[in-house]
Amino acid sequence: MDLRRSACIAGIVVVAALASPALAQVTYGELPEDFVLFVNFDEGSGETLVDYSSYGHDLELSSGSADWVADNGSGKALEFDGETAFTIEKTDALASFVDTITVGAWVRPSALDGWRNIAEMDGDANQSWKVGFNNANPVFTTYHVKDHTASGTMELDVWQHIAYVYDGANANFYIDGAHDSEIAGNGIFDTSGDTVVSLDVGWRSTSQTSFMSGAMDQLWISTDAKSAAEVKELMGGITLGVDPAGKTATTWGLIKQR
Repeated sequence: MDLRRSACIAGIVVVAALASPALAQVTYGELPEDFVLFVNFDEGSGETLVDYSSYGHDLELSSGSADWVADNGSGKALEFDGETAFTIEKTDALASFVDTITVGAWVRPSALDGWRNIAEMDGDANQSWKVGFNNANPVFTTYHVKDHTASGTMELDVWQHIAYVYDGANANFYIDGAHDSEIAGNGIFDTSGDTVVSLDVGWRSTSQTSFMSGAMDQLWISTDAKSAAEVKELMGGITLGVDPAGKTATTWGLIKQR
């Protein structure tokens, strides 16, 4: 655990209401251990995405440029321009994905043609996964086995929340907190294998393709298969009770205005 993230942070969980009565923020004293990544894109400058999980998985710019934009709230988001990508080498925590995963993010796509990756762990064998879009449809992939494709589609130039849940048997997709579709699962993944070497955001690193195009905010990845109720809660945004940099009462989960 990275002590600079955990100092003075209590392990209490509360839920606080936002301006929208339909949604609430989830406030953690410290993120649960199943969260292996949470980036809020509020840096506003630089080429590092700070991870506020307990594992310290800060991502470094590996392609393109980091263009910071407003997130329609009080914070920032990152504009992926079709060449932007971030990477961190695999750690023990990132090697712990076995059959279950949930990924959530706010996105505002500016292009949805072809393959567009949000996040992935790629490799040469049937051990890896990705989440993203193919021609506007959300997709969860067990690499070299199956592209699980949602029936719903994303909109261009609109903030939307997307969540992907895989429990080893089925892939479930949630758009703006509503269940979109369930696709029968095929393929297992186990990121402990030697061919899976990194966690990548915004591209497919092995082929340097499938770049994300558009803005992204509040990206989190869990080793658990979250329930529909948990996905709905997390859509409202994650807030930490104490800012690791020493600031308090910082809002990190404002609802995007449609």
